[in-house]
Amino acid sequence: MNSVRVSLRIGQMDLLEEELVSMYLSFLQQRAELLDVLRRVPLPGYDVSFLITDAHLLQYGRQRLLDFLVSFIEEMDSEISSMKLAVNSRGRAVATEFLRSLAF
Repeated sequence: MNSVRVSLRIGQMDLLEEELVSMYLSFLQQRAELLDVLRRVPLPGYDVSFLITDAHLLQYGRQRLLDFLVSFIEEMDSEISSMKLAVNSRGRAVATEFLRSLAF
């Protein structure tokens, strides 16, 4: 009773978002030791898991941990959105260049 596991499933609308979320979380989970509460392997059916112990609560405080979780979710959403925009714009540029090369 001295810990709580918070597991999240990130909303993914299409295959591109699924792949971006998977790659981004894999990158973060490989560096889980830098974030004390992040777990390397999420529970089945979830994308990311955090384990908050009594020691974390004493070290960081309740409000700071809540602020971290909320900001993590917000940052993750904005990062995924920006990565999706970058991939789509790069794909559009590549397709345009490819079609130009076929026209000549």
